[in-house]
Amino acid sequence: RERERERERERERERAETFRAGKKKDETNKKCSENKKLRSSSQQLFHYVPLNMDSKLSETRTLQFQWAAHQAANATFADAVLAHYQPGDVVWVQDYHLMLLPALLKLRVPRMKVGWFLHTPFPSSEIYRTLPVREEVLRAVLKADLIGFHTYDYARHFVSACTRILGLEGTPEGVEDAGSLTRVAAFPIGIDPERFAAALERPDVRANTAQLLNRYAGRKVMLGVDRLDVIKGIPQKLLAFEKFLEEHPEWRDKVLLVQIAVPSRTDVPEYRRLRSLVHEIVGRINGHYGTLTHVPIHHLDRQLSFPELAALYAITDVCLVTSLRDGMNLVSYEFVACQADNAGVLVLSEFAGAAQSLGAGAILVNPWNVTDVAAAIGDALTLSDAERRERHRQNYHHIVTHTAQVRREGRTFFSEDFSFLIIFLSSLSSVFSSSF
Repeated sequence: RERERERERERERERAETFRAGKKKDETNKKCSENKKLRSSSQQLFHYVPLNMDSKLSETRTLQFQWAAHQAANATFADAVLAHYQPGDVVWVQDYHLMLLPALLKLRVPRMKVGWFLHTPFPSSEIYRTLPVREEVLRAVLKADLIGFHTYDYARHFVSACTRILGLEGTPEGVEDAGSLTRVAAFPIGIDPERFAAALERPDVRANTAQLLNRYAGRKVMLGVDRLDVIKGIPQKLLAFEKFLEEHPEWRDKVLLVQIAVPSRTDVPEYRRLRSLVHEIVGRINGHYGTLTHVPIHHLDRQLSFPELAALYAITDVCLVTSLRDGMNLVSYEFVACQADNAGVLVLSEFAGAAQSLGAGAILVNPWNVTDVAAAIGDALTLSDAERRERHRQNYHHIVTHTAQVRREGRTFFSEDFSFLIIFLSSLSSVFSSSF
């Protein structure tokens, strides 16, 4: 009987431990969920999508839980960084998910070298000031020694937000607070064009290219490659193509739009509705303008392999980038890198960061103006060969001269993943050399 009672007590202890572990896991999952919600709010705000207005007071209180979860997530990253940090290391913090991290790191190691880079746009101060935790986020980011953005406009918006919301002084170098200067600058991202040039010579890419040329023979090919996201402007692109087909019946069996929509955030209702909307528009256009032998839109809800994508870039005549807001958009760079022979035309949204670098050779459009985009499609399809090649020459010159640009003894050093990395870290080093 004593042994039986001991076994029962052991089972009780196991049940209690299982309950505590389950409760802790539930709390962790809840924090993760709330952190994702706040990150989503930041992401949509930075892309000029207004924050949702909650209909009940109880729903507005969820922001407090989201903010607490966001703080906890950043604190977890801080613990992980400090576990590996060695004196003299440079810590490079990435994106809006970790805007609190510079302050947390500096609090524990004041002389740590910290840089922070934003991969999305930074909105105008009038948009940013609607964020409920606007001051806390700005002050945390300003603890970094160097802050980087894709474009000068984004950097200017950030400095403006600091001056208007925090009352700090903006200077040509950055933001000054009580004699302490945080440098703010633009470091445009790029690609490794040699990787794409080399890919076009691979046998598997050549085979894919030949297959696509044979399949699409006799038709102009237009291409869209986007993540399925509200900011990418896929519905606007499709509506503009529909208007073009309506106004130019002579092109209906001579042009094809290949739209690659890579799924993202499939668990979010808004994204599922977007996918349904895109499918509805594609079905309507193909049903109205398609024939037994031809449909005007080939739509894929999946990601292509690199050889498939390189081949598709190479045979494309017009690339359509209609982002409603985009930090940079490297699809435009990749397309240009694969067009040495074809000299295809880039139709580019003026709201993409790439418009500031490729605007000279691209046809810039306002994606909200469907008529404007439809007209640009017509212009792109009818450009003379000489003008197409001149536009391509300008864009290609930019992408091969703006990669990982630290020039020493006349040489350019390339970084395969992020072309601004060496510039950013070199600037970061110069900050610390002058500061310490």
